[in-house]
Amino acid sequence: CFTSLNSFRKTCRDQGVFVFESKLIGSYMENSMRFATAVNMIALFLASGREVFIGATTHSRGPISFACFTGPRDAVDTRRDRLRPAPLHAQSDGLTSDDPPRTIYTLDDASFPPPDPALLATVVRRHIRGLPTYLRQRPVSAHTADAYRRLACFLDTSRPGWRDGGMVLDAGCGTGRSSRLLGEKYPDKIVVGVDRSISRLRRDGEYRRDADDGTPLRPYGDGSDNVFLLRADLEDFYRLAATELPDDGPVRLHAHYLLYPNPYPKPRRHKNRWHFHPVFPLILALGGEKIVVRSNWRGYCEQFGDCVILASTLARVSPIRSVDDGVLREENWAAPYESSARIGPRRLHPEDGKAAMTNFEKKFIDCGEPIYELELERCEREEIGGLA
Repeated sequence: CFTSLNSFRKTCRDQGVFVFESKLIGSYMENSMRFATAVNMIALFLASGREVFIGATTHSRGPISFACFTGPRDAVDTRRDRLRPAPLHAQSDGLTSDDPPRTIYTLDDASFPPPDPALLATVVRRHIRGLPTYLRQRPVSAHTADAYRRLACFLDTSRPGWRDGGMVLDAGCGTGRSSRLLGEKYPDKIVVGVDRSISRLRRDGEYRRDADDGTPLRPYGDGSDNVFLLRADLEDFYRLAATELPDDGPVRLHAHYLLYPNPYPKPRRHKNRWHFHPVFPLILALGGEKIVVRSNWRGYCEQFGDCVILASTLARVSPIRSVDDGVLREENWAAPYESSARIGPRRLHPEDGKAAMTNFEKKFIDCGEPIYELELERCEREEIGGLA
C-alpha cells in the first residue's frame, strides 16, 4: 500500500514502466465495470508470463485508487516503495530463441486475429467501385482545403514541378521528427509532414514560434529549407492531392511514408485502418517510387500488402471511373506495387534508438519491441492500364 499514488505514478513514469490505473468512485455499477476491466488487464499480463504488482491507496474522501505495473520481480524495492531500472520485456516460457521478444506494446495475430480474406476483398472492391461517389458526396474540411491551397500556391511559386515527383509525403508526421530525417535523406525534394493534431505539431519549436503569423507552412527548426509541417486531415489531403482540380493537376509523389499509423487492432475498429479506408485507392493513386509502411504489428503490414494485391486484381476487372468534374483517370494504381506487396514485410533490426525515425520507433527500440517495414517499390513493367 503506497502512501501517495502521485509519487507512485511519477516513479513509474520516470522508469518508463507501464501503469494501469483505476479509481473506484461513483456508482456501484461504474465501480464494478472499472474493477472488472482492471482484473482483465491483470489476467492478460499474467497469461503472457509477466509478474504483476498492485499498489493501492485510500483517499480521505473514501474512494480507493489502485495501479499495477509489470516487470521482473526485482524491479520493486518494497522497503522504499521505489522502482529500480529493469527491462520492460520478458519472454514467456513458450517462446523460442528465434521468436521476437514480447513487450507491453506487442501486437500479434494471436491476440488480434486478422480479418477474413473475403472481408478484405469485399472492402477493397467496395472502395474501388465507390470512390467516385465518395469523392462527390464527402465534403472536404475547410481548414484542410485552406492549408492545401496555400501549400500549392507556395510550392508553385518556389518549387515549380513539385507536382511531378518533387515531393515526399510524411503522412501522420506527429512532432516532425521523421520529416526532418526524411529532409536529410531527400535534400533535393520537398518533404511535407502532415498531421491532424495541432498539439503534436506545436512540439516543434519553429512551428510553435510562427504559429500565429499566418504562414501556411512551418520549416522544421533546424534550418532545413526543404522540410515543412502542415496541419490537415490526411483523408482530405489525399483527396485534394490525388484529384485534378479545375486549375491544378494531380500530385504524383516521389515517396510516401506511413510510419506507425494507428493500427486499431480491435476487430470492431478495423474500418479505421488505412487499407480499410475509402481513401485507400487515393493512397495508391498518389504513386511514388516507393510507399513505406512501418508498424510494430507485422499483421498490419501484411494486411496492407494484401489489400494492394486485391486492389490490383480487382482494378483490372472493375477500373476506377472518372468523376463528373472529371479528373480521375481510369488506371490500375496498385499494379506497380504488386510484386513488392507479394514479398511482404521484413523485420528491422536497428542497433539503438538514436536513428529512430519517429518517437514511437525510439520507444519500441529502447524496450526491445520488434518493428516491421513493408516497402512497396514501384515496378514500371507491371503498370497496367485500367482498361487493358
